[in-house]
Amino acid sequence: MSWTVQISGETIDDNTGEVNGVWTGGTGGAINATGSGSFARGVGMRVVWDTAGVTNGRHVRGSTFFVPIPASLFDSDGSLVPATVTSMLTAANALWTAADVDMQILTRLTPDHSGTSHEVTGVQVPDKVTWLKSRRT
Repeated sequence: MSWTVQISGETIDDNTGEVNGVWTGGTGGAINATGSGSFARGVGMRVVWDTAGVTNGRHVRGSTFFVPIPASLFDSDGSLVPATVTSMLTAANALWTAADVDMQILTRLTPDHSGTSHEVTGVQVPDKVTWLKSRRT
């Protein structure tokens, strides 16, 4: 499995959700997974991108999911192996501090309010297993 770090992307207007430009920065590249053996389909870990923003009484946070991950990254109590949390936190902090542009989290546009964007102010890697689920019915 391989994750590709993009070196460009689109910028979005907070109020309309429309694309209003592009950004470019840094060097990207591929991160190749080296794990082997068993894994649980749709189960993995996540990075939480903190902001100082509050919208509708809730803190604004973003997440990046890493799914699947090999069984060797799970501890015997069902959490993540501590070294896995540490290495992912180190990598996420390196990405955040090396970014040539400010990382932003955009809140979802709804009919009741426009979106808002908030600069990332910190990074967490919860010592919890996470999973992907479909929003489709």
